[in-house]
Amino acid sequence: MQFLGRIAFSLYLIHFIFICSLGSYIFLHIYKSGFNYFSSVAISILITTPIILLFSYFMTLFIDEPVLKAVKKLQEKYFN
Repeated sequence: MQFLGRIAFSLYLIHFIFICSLGSYIFLHIYKSGFNYFSSVAISILITTPIILLFSYFMTLFIDEPVLKAVKKLQEKYFN
């Protein structure tokens, strides 16, 4: 649960974009291949969810946390 808490903000920012773009693309590709609707939804969720979590983790690691550290240093420098 701590992992989800750590990436929560990044997850919130990108989940809709990935679901609407990548998830839809995967679903349509699978559905047109002959799978039924339920199977297409399940497979697209199973593929999209780990990608969203991984991208959120990297966004947290390389964007969110470094920016928060920089802001903290600026705050300490100018307001303490």
